[in-house]
Amino acid sequence: MTVQQPETKPELLLLYDGHCNLCNWAVAYVYRNDRRKRIQTQSLQSYKLPLPEGLNLVEGIPDSVLFYANGRWHNQSTAILELMRALGGVHRFFLLGYGIPAGLRNAIYRWVSRNRYRWFGRRDRC
Repeated sequence: MTVQQPETKPELLLLYDGHCNLCNWAVAYVYRNDRRKRIQTQSLQSYKLPLPEGLNLVEGIPDSVLFYANGRWHNQSTAILELMRALGGVHRFFLLGYGIPAGLRNAIYRWVSRNRYRWFGRRDRC
């Protein structure tokens, strides 16, 4: 499948690991709950525009979900929280997560990220 790259980033863009079952389930959840259909999604494996500097790369792609909103890239736990903000409604409850120190939030995020294939499985293709 050929994926056309946008000339510029959309207003809201979720980049995810297309091989990860957990990530794919999360994207399906976003599709079902994005009532205004503003959030675009794309796998990290097929994204061709330059990614922000300083990301932790594994096999050439970030080991993190990335979320572009309000003109900025967000990663790790902040990406998830900002995604919840964009979904709105009851999802805004998760913004209470900002009350947890970022270091602790991101440590938990990285622990899940390291174990996601073992716990949820991996797809051979995006």
